[in-house]
Amino acid sequence: MRHHMTYRARVVTRRVVRASICAVVILLPRAAGAQQSGSEAANHAVPVDRWLVSSAFPTDGGTGDSPLTGPGEEGVLPDRGREQAGSGWQLVRRDGRGDVRLDSLFPERDSPVFVYAHSYVRLPADQTMLLSWSGLGDTGVRTWVNGRLLRDHGGEPIVAHGGVTVPVRLGGGWNTLLFQSAEAGGEFGFAAALAPSDGDTPIRVQASRPPGDIRTGPAPWVLAHPTLRPTGGIAWSKDELSGELMLEVTAWSRTPIDTVEVRLRADGADARGGARWLTPGTPAVVSLWLPFEQLERARRSTDEVEVELKWFDEEVKQRIPGPTDTEVASSEIRGIRLAGWEVESVPTDPGPERIGPAGPLPDDAGWVLSGEWKVPQELAGRSLFLRADGAPGDYRLDDRAFGDSDVVPLCTDCRKGEKIEILARSRGAWESLPVVVEDPLARVVP
Repeated sequence: MRHHMTYRARVVTRRVVRASICAVVILLPRAAGAQQSGSEAANHAVPVDRWLVSSAFPTDGGTGDSPLTGPGEEGVLPDRGREQAGSGWQLVRRDGRGDVRLDSLFPERDSPVFVYAHSYVRLPADQTMLLSWSGLGDTGVRTWVNGRLLRDHGGEPIVAHGGVTVPVRLGGGWNTLLFQSAEAGGEFGFAAALAPSDGDTPIRVQASRPPGDIRTGPAPWVLAHPTLRPTGGIAWSKDELSGELMLEVTAWSRTPIDTVEVRLRADGADARGGARWLTPGTPAVVSLWLPFEQLERARRSTDEVEVELKWFDEEVKQRIPGPTDTEVASSEIRGIRLAGWEVESVPTDPGPERIGPAGPLPDDAGWVLSGEWKVPQELAGRSLFLRADGAPGDYRLDDRAFGDSDVVPLCTDCRKGEKIEILARSRGAWESLPVVVEDPLARVVP
């Protein structure tokens, strides 16, 4: 199944409010003219203005232990005027405004507190949205979407202060948003908004618990974050240097997605990567490597890049902004991963044919590898050394044998096109590729 999508949204032209004190329906018609980027979509986001707000709970130095009994944050489905999960829930209507002033709801506070706010969001079909939220003043805000705590790629909860916007996938039918706002002095409150990535999407925002099924979707889906970040990582394969880009991808489903394949295309550039075992709501980091020449061309281009995602039987193409600040000054080159090894044999077949910048790496003793590299222009005129601290093995360079504890000169005042040939046999699992450095005493973190 093939889909095409982009992080864009349409200008909101009208809002229709139904005659219910607890619900609002927002129609987002398609506007004429050019489509908008993700940042522009955020500027035209629709405020989430119907909430059920919990009781206030004392912070007591942290908010790690949930005060919500029973299902906790992951399962709470509150209803207006009823006690749920050990808390009362009061209706807050903002009628077109996304900010909720919690200090006015809880004026008598002797110590810092934190408060939950819950909303139901109904869509006619599965849809990618941009969810924006922020804490007023120094308020820290955590967010659960359909019971999943939103985390960064390191697994830590995203805590918004000045403002956060992330792409999320909501299901057709009823979805849930839960915010935890922690007081930190000054203003106390939060703000939230939703914007569709594309198309005409009626959004129903409701505070009271609706009848029937809730959180029935979405169908398994993967989204790429609309930011390509250079990591500063450099790899050397054959006769060229490549730079590393980091792309975050997030699964949106009821259960984890075991594998996603990623392909990046941009103005002649073509890079592939992937991630395994994607936990819904938690980004996984995909490493993508492009030759310096292609990176520089992509950086200078004003065009968006295409990201192709594959999982299960789905194939989705997204367009996101291209990388910036990827130019690497040759004087700063240091700690280059030596990639492009040919796999001659492995103890247990089958094995990979080649080892690229992102692996796979030898996982046992007995791998036999060979490689040939030519000095690229960026390294000409330098003196280069090889270090293999994280790659245990026996190595041979020309007629010289050495081990992973040695620092070996590769060439002095290296000439462009000068050939370097290395043979290696692993003595155990590799933690990293061998690296090329200028300073043999430098501490290297590949």
